[in-house]
Amino acid sequence: MCVERLAGMAASSVDPPVERHLRAENKSARTVETYLEAVLQLDAFLTGHGVDLAGAGRPDLEAFLAGLLARWKPATGRQGCPSRPPRC
Repeated sequence: MCVERLAGMAASSVDPPVERHLRAENKSARTVETYLEAVLQLDAFLTGHGVDLAGAGRPDLEAFLAGLLARWKPATGRQGCPSRPPRC
């Protein structure tokens, strides 16, 4: 499960309450895993472009989504980045 991989990331990279928030909304375990995996993918993309998650802006997120859509069908791209990200 990607939760263990999230634990290994820098504390400043991922907002720790995200998983708790998703679980509080009674999201399924698979949904939580999918959302957290999307955060990991985004973090890896941003790191590769010299940007940290906290400092990412709209152009960075659009570049990430464009990369997903270039490799996958649109429905897969939407899975990788939920249309309604969690708010904490």
